[in-house]
Amino acid sequence: MDKEFQLGNLLQKVTTKKINLKKGDCPTSPSNEYNIPARTATTTNQGLSCYVPETEATVLKNMISVSANGDFCAFWHDEKFTILQDAYALEGKGFTLNREIALYIIGAMYTVLAPKYNWNNKSGWEKIKTECITLPIKTDENGNPIIDDTHFYHDEGFVPDFDYMQERIEELEQERIEELEQELEQHLVATGLNDYELTDEDIEVLSLSNFGHYEERDSEDAVKVCKEFKVSDLFELQKVSNKLAKEDLSDAYDYPAYSSDTRNNGIIGYTDNPEFICDNKTPVYITFGDHTRTLNIARKSFSVLDNVKVLIPCYDNDEILLYLTSEWQKQIPNLGYARHWKVAKDCVLSLPIQTDEKNNSIIDTECKYYPDGYIPNWDFMEKYIKAIEKIVIADVVRYKNAMISKTKEVVA
Repeated sequence: MDKEFQLGNLLQKVTTKKINLKKGDCPTSPSNEYNIPARTATTTNQGLSCYVPETEATVLKNMISVSANGDFCAFWHDEKFTILQDAYALEGKGFTLNREIALYIIGAMYTVLAPKYNWNNKSGWEKIKTECITLPIKTDENGNPIIDDTHFYHDEGFVPDFDYMQERIEELEQERIEELEQELEQHLVATGLNDYELTDEDIEVLSLSNFGHYEERDSEDAVKVCKEFKVSDLFELQKVSNKLAKEDLSDAYDYPAYSSDTRNNGIIGYTDNPEFICDNKTPVYITFGDHTRTLNIARKSFSVLDNVKVLIPCYDNDEILLYLTSEWQKQIPNLGYARHWKVAKDCVLSLPIQTDEKNNSIIDTECKYYPDGYIPNWDFMEKYIKAIEKIVIADVVRYKNAMISKTKEVVA
């Protein structure tokens, strides 16, 4: 049996002291001084976007965090964190939160709050605490509601069934793990990725991966020679005359619409009016968000929203495109809303180049990619990404097996 509970009767906001720092002033990796992760309004990495000094922070743990700005998002934190800006932390009111109960409540919150709260309707606590979410209630052996005479959680005395929430999340996780085992095995076989053991060639390719920029490695004893290629020599801008707005989108349509969002590979919704058709002449595009370094590979009809550029890559190969887009994200800084392609096209990517058996550069007399005729080493890039895929797949398989083993122990 389920009933609606007001959030303010279930959770309470935790008071935290103000940290006199801005997100842009804080490092994204920990150090001796900046040593505690800080929650902001970002929707990725559990909302933790930078690090601040623990001495200046209110240290939190085993709590739910919620964005107070932008699209609604909430996360569970069982490790130490703090609040920096545009977010807040919630704890249980009259009960102790744990991971499973928190995940159940967060799921219920998303159902009600995610469609309502965004940049135009911000999800501050004073606003959302009056919202109601649906939760299971405690009942007796006859299925009748157990009533709390103090009416602590509900005006009619209903009591949330926290035991059921915990058990249900544990059941769902176990079911999902079993499904994952089957799906992963089927996917590996179907895609030919079930052979993820590294070969001697894979190991050699990976050993050459840290060759660095050409200034450091362009010498007679270089492991791998690199040159800096202009982005505009690797990608061509595709003009877009008709861009969509969010209100044009619906999950009922077939064609993906790309935005500058970093989630879901940039796909923010679907449309029935594709702007582009990926045909034999141009079968692949790269979408490029103006204010992010996110690049997404599109191989079927699609459209874009504002603040997105569409690029035609110089080479059509999935592994090579993954290599190029990864290097772009690593080497080129976040360009910001106002700079996008006008600046990106003159940026450079340090890439390995083709050489002969004596490590001499192979020169393209047409100088297609570089004024001096250097040619990116496409073969190396492809082999490198395939080797990395094997490592990732092996890690996933190990993690999957460990999770299944742990689940069996818990069930037993």
